[in-house]
Amino acid sequence: MNKLFKLFGIVALAAAIGLSFAGCDTGGDSPAPAPAGGTGGSAGSQRSVYTWNDAESNSYRLEITEAPNSRAVYTPKQGDTYVLTITPKVGKPQKSNGTVTLSNSTTIILKPDNSPTTFTITVTPTDTTVIVTGMGGTITFEDGKTKEVIPIFDTFDFKAEMWYYDEAGDIGETWQNTLPLSYFTSVTPKKGDKFTFEISGTINNTMEWFNLEIYYLPSWTTIGVSDKQEISGPFKKEFVINIHEDPKPTATEFRISMINHLYHMYSHNVTANNARLPEGTQRGDVMATVSNFEIRLLPNKD
Repeated sequence: MNKLFKLFGIVALAAAIGLSFAGCDTGGDSPAPAPAGGTGGSAGSQRSVYTWNDAESNSYRLEITEAPNSRAVYTPKQGDTYVLTITPKVGKPQKSNGTVTLSNSTTIILKPDNSPTTFTITVTPTDTTVIVTGMGGTITFEDGKTKEVIPIFDTFDFKAEMWYYDEAGDIGETWQNTLPLSYFTSVTPKKGDKFTFEISGTINNTMEWFNLEIYYLPSWTTIGVSDKQEISGPFKKEFVINIHEDPKPTATEFRISMINHLYHMYSHNVTANNARLPEGTQRGDVMATVSNFEIRLLPNKD
């Protein structure tokens, strides 16, 4: 396996550190304005081309070509083919070829022809185009070599979150932030699975009841939780998430919630943790910032 590839600042990438991300060059009809592009593959087929650079000055070009006999207005979709070309600052270009196994407004999952392991491209639509804002998983190239993509962040904010239902519901206050599970794995969680994450960095506040959870959309249903640990100052911690139930077939996206539980009251009046958000805190206020924040999925030890 090649040395680990690091993509910095996946959340708000271009704005945070000024990396270069070009838009989506869409051939044929496009629902949004974009630079003109040609067609690729069989006669009459359409394509989308994404180009971007990473923090190590490697350049990327992803071309997705529509599947045969498609008649819909073209956006990348399941069954399309792709060619990803990575041109390093020093050395020869590497290519990965394969098919699109999932595509929606934010996520494209790609499966190389020579590997069962998929990897994920995260995209963000704008008013005029689509930009690549993240990657995750392991890329397999034509020669069988692989490159692991690990999201690594310069800074990461934990923000206030409050929810209040009616008297029969529950009340909660937390600091939290979330990431797509597809940044780390293409595996769909199921009951009995275990995911071990390592997180590290330096935080400017103390989180006493911090843990990780995996939930799915659109129902926001939590299917796995880790034990709680305290985080303060420089830290490096492992969290094991045990999946306690299968997701419903309607699940469209899985996310990791990094959450510091403060106050939670259920309808049966059981209260967990007696701390509260400071008076006057508004939803979305930054409660803690981690510098040199890293999070990665570790192989299971058993």
